[in-house]
Amino acid sequence: MLRKRKPSKYAGPKQLGKSKHLRPGERRILVSYTTVQPQGEEENPDYDTGWVDEEGSVIKIDRHDIADGVTIAGKAAKFLKYDGANEPSSSHFDRHIWYSTGYEPNYRTGEETEKSYHLKGFTEAEERQIFKLITGK
Repeated sequence: MLRKRKPSKYAGPKQLGKSKHLRPGERRILVSYTTVQPQGEEENPDYDTGWVDEEGSVIKIDRHDIADGVTIAGKAAKFLKYDGANEPSSSHFDRHIWYSTGYEPNYRTGEETEKSYHLKGFTEAEERQIFKLITGK
């Protein structure tokens, strides 16, 4: 059984600037989680939040990607889709959007866990292209 805790001070898109430093031109996708275990009262479920991968996965393209016409935005969108992060945090583009998997149940424990993917180091144009590739908008 989870104890009721406040969200981690590191979880959420506003805290991304306080995570690990990026090298110039480096782009990463960081992964946080929220686990919820309802206790019969929908208003006060037990929850836990934190990082799955606070340093993030480096997204980069090489000369083979470039020769194949792959862009950094395309590679990031493919990474997000592969992990099931198809739900943007907003229906309209914004620089601070993150992408989530939606809650996935653990039928053994009754917990539900959602992973959220946060973009770091991408330009506004790249983030806009990622949003378009994920949402079709």
